[in-house]
Amino acid sequence: MNVVIQSSEVTSMKRDLDKQKEVASASEIKIKWNQNKLKAEQDAHKVCRSSVFRFILMLTVLLQHVSTVICESGRAWGL
Repeated sequence: MNVVIQSSEVTSMKRDLDKQKEVASASEIKIKWNQNKLKAEQDAHKVCRSSVFRFILMLTVLLQHVSTVICESGRAWGL
């Protein structure tokens, strides 16, 4: 009888161990998926940031050009 109880306990423990392995595997998959998602978002942020810097540079050049045109037109009108 004692052997039967121990055998059922071992079987129960094996089932619990298998469940824990499944949970751990699912957690690893979720972690890897989230890491990949985070990396994609970081890469997208780098691209966006680069675009913003290029846009700011273009705006600066345009503002300088507008400022030059305003000064030159003021001189042309004698202002």
